[in-house]
Amino acid sequence: MTGFSSQTERASNHEITDIRRLGELFEQWPMPIDQQMVNINLFIRRQEPSYIIAKYEIFNLIRDVKGGIYYFGVYTALVS
Repeated sequence: MTGFSSQTERASNHEITDIRRLGELFEQWPMPIDQQMVNINLFIRRQEPSYIIAKYEIFNLIRDVKGGIYYFGVYTALVS
């Protein structure tokens, strides 16, 4: 799993090692990519389900608001 930087993540060294290992498993898993994506919960960090549920709950709070709903996130942070 290339490109992962501990500077842009708030993770311990142990978590960083685990994340890299998950990336390796994802790349080596003997399952077609479409099946991997359907079963993505096998490969995501423990925090990700919380983020997904939180976004779902926020959407539910604003779904009756008239107009468009846009989500602008940050893909990466640059640290100098």
